[in-house]
Formats: sequence, structure tokens, C-alpha cells
Amino acid sequence: MTDRDIGMEILERIKEIKRHKSGDVQLKSTTLANPSPAQIIRKKLELSQASLVVALHGWQLKSTLLI
Repeated sequence: MTDRDIGMEILERIKEIKRHKSGDVQLKSTTLANPSPAQIIRKKLELSQASLVVALHGWQLKSTLLI
């Protein structure tokens, strides 16, 4: 495990957002189109509803562990 100060990281990001809003710094931003309904995504991936739920749950767990 690394010794991270999550509270300090959050405060730094809040300060960065404030600087961005005031125009002092330019942050990368991405505009996303409206997401497709889950049925269309499942069809494209050829997954059942249960399989998609399992895949998303696994992805969520991995994302949470990286924090």
C-alpha cells in the first residue's frame, strides 16, 4: 500500500477546479454524447443482462481499488 493523503489530494483538486473556473489554468475536458440504452450496449457486446451486470461490477471493483 502507498501512503496517500486522500484528503489533501481532494483539496488540491478543488483548488485546481477553482483556478480553472477563474481562467488561471486550462484543464482537459471531454464532452460525451448521450449514452446508448443498456439494451443496445448489451446487443453490441453480445451479453445477457446478467453478464453485463457482472462485467460492470468487476470494472467498478477494479476502479475502486485503484483509488
